[in-house]
Amino acid sequence: MRPDEGRVARVTDRQRTKAIVVVGAQWGDEGKGKVVDYLASSFEYTARYAGGHNAGHTVIFDGRRFVLQLIPSGILRPEKKAVIGAGTVVDPAALVAELDNLKKSGVEVRGRLFLSNRAHVIFPYHREMDKAAEAARGAAKIGTTSRGIGPAYEDKMARRGIRVCDLVDTERFAEKLERVITEKNAISQATYGHPLETAGLLEQYLELAAHIRGLVVDTGLGVAPTRLTGVVGVTKAYTTRVGSGPFPTEMPDLDAEAVRERGKEFGAVTGRPRRCGWLDLFELRFAKMLNGIDSLVVTKLDVFDAQHEIKVCTGYRYKGQPLGEMPADVETLGQVEPEYKTLPGWQKPTPGIRDVMDLPLAARDYLNFISDQLQVEIGMISSGPERDATIVPRGTKLASWL
Repeated sequence: MRPDEGRVARVTDRQRTKAIVVVGAQWGDEGKGKVVDYLASSFEYTARYAGGHNAGHTVIFDGRRFVLQLIPSGILRPEKKAVIGAGTVVDPAALVAELDNLKKSGVEVRGRLFLSNRAHVIFPYHREMDKAAEAARGAAKIGTTSRGIGPAYEDKMARRGIRVCDLVDTERFAEKLERVITEKNAISQATYGHPLETAGLLEQYLELAAHIRGLVVDTGLGVAPTRLTGVVGVTKAYTTRVGSGPFPTEMPDLDAEAVRERGKEFGAVTGRPRRCGWLDLFELRFAKMLNGIDSLVVTKLDVFDAQHEIKVCTGYRYKGQPLGEMPADVETLGQVEPEYKTLPGWQKPTPGIRDVMDLPLAARDYLNFISDQLQVEIGMISSGPERDATIVPRGTKLASWL
């Protein structure tokens, strides 16, 4: 209450700032970079709240192709601001290289890009430990990019990580780094029989700190759950996965190769070919429930333009019995049998279409089937890699947020 008025101050919906969350609803590589770039035109800030530089967010417009790894793709919109949040893990060398690439491309970030001083820092010893752990797994390897992201998060959880605020504190950084290296060397010596390679590390990171100091601000993201306007989930019209692990709807080699070539399913950062499969609605239903998705974006619809028939997974069976919930363990997930519904393809080009009603009838039926099965609106459809190859159906929640 205001002491001078004796009444409760109220904030109207009109006064509230719009804030939406964009989440990937599959195993990554759904096209979130393009989606965030498109949405950024309607928001003042875009923010990366977690993850590291293993991601490759591709944005194409005006005949130019940008691949961003850590910096939010909204930075490509002039006058818009971007934040690398406290939940991320930052390799300063990778960030400096990304900044240099943007500068060469004519993208000015000064005054528009901010780095949380609470974000944790990736060091070369994280990459060494990542590679060693992956090698030790043998046939059970994850397929990590070995960029040190997992070990950096391990240090964060163990409360021994070094943060950006430590990195830019010249007086205290050396002491903290020495303490951590002493511990890491002891672990490496006991586990692998040799210390870590740390020569010149202090000097290297002090130099990198000088390059990024101007971006550092005292911030997290600070968006309370009660202030979220909505949650946007992103899925491809099919499914892809990188690395090892169960993949219930994985296509046979010939079908996967055709989709991979049409969809250019190769890692934007690593160049690795992605495994391809049919759309998995059982997994998407779980993702929708888990994240509270209000509106779904379907990307790469055009990849199915030449498809005669399209299979969609509607459920799983395990040992002959239908499953009601997503398996919690990978052993069960690796043995499930998907149940499919086969829908007709449209065999007509969709790139260039800007109104959902201009899509081929079979394409609309495919999207409506997804929406009905998941009980969520389709708020955006991407029918090509370019920024403007995007459809936002009128009357959707997502349309009202833009």
